[in-house]
Amino acid sequence: MKVTFKEKRLKEQLVIDDKTKQLFDFIMNNKEYLDMTIFILTIMDEECNEKDLEKFIEGIFLYDKIKENIEKTNEFKNILYKFYTLEESESKIIIDSRRGGFLELIMLEISPLKRYENSFVEKVRESLFLRENRKIDNKDIDLVCISKSVENDKASEKDIISVECIECKIVLESFLKKENLKNVGKISFMKNVKKCLMEDCNILSDLYFATLSKESGFEEVVLKSDFDAQEFKVFNGRDIKKYLNNNELSNPCQVSIKKCVDILS
Repeated sequence: MKVTFKEKRLKEQLVIDDKTKQLFDFIMNNKEYLDMTIFILTIMDEECNEKDLEKFIEGIFLYDKIKENIEKTNEFKNILYKFYTLEESESKIIIDSRRGGFLELIMLEISPLKRYENSFVEKVRESLFLRENRKIDNKDIDLVCISKSVENDKASEKDIISVECIECKIVLESFLKKENLKNVGKISFMKNVKKCLMEDCNILSDLYFATLSKESGFEEVVLKSDFDAQEFKVFNGRDIKKYLNNNELSNPCQVSIKKCVDILS
């Protein structure tokens, strides 16, 4: 049996624009602004003018931690203003796309969430899942990480250590608020991918929801009680901060971004 993780067609993918990349690059180089960014992106979901945005930022309790560095903080404000500004031709949904794109860039940077010695990792963004070259569903997973033994080049059940399937939701609570075709379908699809990997290839996999929300206890309970999704783990804003600030990536590994990864049983 062959199963495949394959990147969606480019025109169907989330567009990560320059304003999103600029905010991501700034945070990677100035991690002291991460807490503030997480707070703002979880709260603000629509366009905002420069004056109101500055007033909002300066009213946040976290502002005291960054206000001393006037030059850097002004740069941060300017980047956020661009992030929350729409051109005349852009629709309101662009702000949500930028917020989601920022989280996806963060997860692409810090994944895999489990690291193994003597391993290399292949990552597939916005991945479809195929069995014998046929999609099992039209849905996709935001990020898939396949960890493999460094001794081998071909992917089989003997050299794949684990697979991580990561779905990104800025505010997971909102996604889980009420059962609907979208959230039930996504959860069912990811559980099916996990089942296929084990039954077809004898490969262990981990299912994650990544979110910027600092706390996720309520969401974890809802996943289990309302969605029968015990298989899922939640990687929250605190986890992101820990990984980025506290050297959690202690096991370095080779990483490659792929458009397609075949797994042969």
